[in-house]
Amino acid sequence: MNTAGLFLPPVTEELGVGMGTLMLYFSVSAIVTLIFLPLGGKLMAKYDPRQIIIAAIIFQGGSFALFGLMSSVWGWYLLAIPLAMGGTLLGVIVGPVLINTWFKKRNGLALGVLTATGGQMGAIAQPVVANIIAGSGWRTAYIAVGLACIAIVIPIALVPLKASP
Repeated sequence: MNTAGLFLPPVTEELGVGMGTLMLYFSVSAIVTLIFLPLGGKLMAKYDPRQIIIAAIIFQGGSFALFGLMSSVWGWYLLAIPLAMGGTLLGVIVGPVLINTWFKKRNGLALGVLTATGGQMGAIAQPVVANIIAGSGWRTAYIAVGLACIAIVIPIALVPLKASP
């Protein structure tokens, strides 16, 4: 999600729409996040975190990959729904819940490390994705980023991740 802004200029240019028209999908995502947060918390309490993470990355990464196939802004508006649902689980709920479960002492430090890691990944991803967009186009970049996220997160969820320490 740290790279979403990189896609805006080439997408708006190719689709022939204004920046504000495309960026409306961010507003749709924000509304979905607002509505989905309480439900996401209930899901975390009810299901194994691995199942939640796998479903969430398929929603988020899959939506991102599908953006590469869209030819109308309506695709972004519709895909903003599963994108936000997955992003809410992955970016807002799962980390703090697992940290509070795993770390009885220094959970604040652990949460800080988690947050810093997210920022660090954004700093790494920005130039990589910018190069993919410049070299192969925004469609290929969307698909590559979405599928790469799925390919990276699912093995982590399946192998080392556990609900309890």
